[in-house]
Amino acid sequence: MTNPDTVFKDYLFMDGKFDIYSKNNESFLEAYLYETNSSNLGKIIPGVQNIIADSGYKEKLLSVSFVQDNPTVINEEKLTISATEILQNLYGKNTIAPDYGQVPFFNDDFSYFQQKIPGVYFFLGGSNFEKGVIAMNHSPNFQVDEESIRTGVRSFSSLIIERLNRN
Repeated sequence: MTNPDTVFKDYLFMDGKFDIYSKNNESFLEAYLYETNSSNLGKIIPGVQNIIADSGYKEKLLSVSFVQDNPTVINEEKLTISATEILQNLYGKNTIAPDYGQVPFFNDDFSYFQQKIPGVYFFLGGSNFEKGVIAMNHSPNFQVDEESIRTGVRSFSSLIIERLNRN
């Protein structure tokens, strides 16, 4: 039930900010890598080692390691299907694209809640290309089209009302 037309695809990216420093005559490079497909995590270290080996610095490499591994947001299938059906019935088939399983491009503290209680993580877009409101969250130029707030309140309140009516 994955939407092939989504902008979120499996990919690995590196945060543009990284630190290079020396300590005890050794140089260190610290970087944040984000992998959207958890099954690819085992390929990251060998991939970095291969790049360094190909660069001619293989003999100088001491190690490559993970410092932190964040849990991945996993949308529970039945809850996702239910929420999708509710919103599509109320607001039309193009309202929401159903997607359950691993949430692409995402590790969030919401995953800690999901370890205790199954849940669904939604992406509520805040951009409006026609108005020139375009920015990623957690970026210095973040903006939001305030109409998206109305959409979010309407959608999530509808899900709450429907859930209360079913119990």
